[in-house]
Amino acid sequence: PIQNDLRELWSLLDFVFPGRLGTLPAFETEFADPIRKGGYANASPMQVQMAYARAIVLRDLINPYLLRRQKKDVKEISLLPGKTEQVLFCRLNKRQRVLYEAYIGSDEVARVIQGTSQSFRAITILRKICNHPELVDDETFGSIGGKDEDDIDSMDEEGSEDDDMTGEGLNESFIEQSGKLSVLGKILPLWHKQGHRVLIFSQWRKMLNIIQRFIVTNGWKFA
Repeated sequence: PIQNDLRELWSLLDFVFPGRLGTLPAFETEFADPIRKGGYANASPMQVQMAYARAIVLRDLINPYLLRRQKKDVKEISLLPGKTEQVLFCRLNKRQRVLYEAYIGSDEVARVIQGTSQSFRAITILRKICNHPELVDDETFGSIGGKDEDDIDSMDEEGSEDDDMTGEGLNESFIEQSGKLSVLGKILPLWHKQGHRVLIFSQWRKMLNIIQRFIVTNGWKFA
């Protein structure tokens, strides 16, 4: 497995074929730095072209040593039932919308639009607001004016991201702060009635903690 980190890529390949990509400092100078700079929002056309050229060279260097297994190569895939995908659009509730619009109008997002700042952090914060406001830290809330002292005290009582939330209940207002959580509360009983088993994924552990508390509150079984 390879993450989106070129230093990690160098480490893995250097383990398999020592010296193939040179020393780490040389690799970062020749490949990592140009590719990274070409991905910035404010990258110049020359930097973008250089990043693409370096990426092509790097791809050709590592391709002989990478084994990529595609779905068509796995025989068991043909034995599985066809996938049915249904996308549910969850409306933001009032609190989420206020925070979302406030952050869109913040100086941080303005810098992203102007190309003087990277967009990854801004996109991540917007995604967190869409999941649940409690995923966004106090510093960010303060910068957009979205959290008052009562809100902060409430979050402290609920627990921080590193707290173990197992077994704790959620009040109704906490659930209603998230449009997704409200929708989840409606479809889980339906799926249970239909005899389905459910896997829930989230990129953030704190969101999974919130969902676990939500499930415990409703008395549903989970593993």
